[in-house]
Amino acid sequence: MNRNKWLAVVAMVVALPALAQERWRDWERERGREFREQPVRIEKRRMEWMLARMDAQLSEIVGRARGPDRRMLNLLRDELTDVREILNNATPLGPPSLPQPGGPPQPMPPQQPPPYNQPPPYNQPPPVVVQPPPPAQPMVNPMPDRDFRQLMGAMQRESFANDKLRILEQAAPINYFVVQQTQQILGLFEFPADRLKAMRAMRGRILDTQNFYQLYGAFEFPRDKEELKRILGQ
Repeated sequence: MNRNKWLAVVAMVVALPALAQERWRDWERERGREFREQPVRIEKRRMEWMLARMDAQLSEIVGRARGPDRRMLNLLRDELTDVREILNNATPLGPPSLPQPGGPPQPMPPQQPPPYNQPPPYNQPPPVVVQPPPPAQPMVNPMPDRDFRQLMGAMQRESFANDKLRILEQAAPINYFVVQQTQQILGLFEFPADRLKAMRAMRGRILDTQNFYQLYGAFEFPRDKEELKRILGQ
């Protein structure tokens, strides 16, 4: 470290003796002023860190100085030790108090009691929202016996399976059936392939789904029964 640098450190440290209690009073009296303590708020940890850095720099300078300079630096180092003791013995202050507004405190206005005959406030409960009932499902009935006999007669008068299927495909979308009626319709077809076509025409139109198992008797081969199962959605 060059001479200008450590002289700058020395100049900075010279002000530290003013913080020592006894020397500070003497310093005030020499200038004809009455000694008055003015406590200030500082960050203790930050000040300890700064003093430690200054002590380290002084130690480096003292090691290089010779003669009168070294004695002066030792005196400054003693003053720095006094400052550290004052800092260690300082009483921590509480949190800073908030500034109070000027003027005397304003009295609180008296609260007026409610009138004697006034009823207490009543919190009305929220209205209960009643959901309307769902619309009634339309009544679905199977095809009446008279209409079913007419359908069977029209299909029986046809000689070919495709013509019978054409009549069934016209009647099925606007009517419902039960398993017993479905079995009679399947009996009008000779081949399993035509019976499966008839089942596709009546898909979703058979009401008593719990009796689906009775329809498997109209088919002999397992592959036809598997196809019927797929058509019925089972």
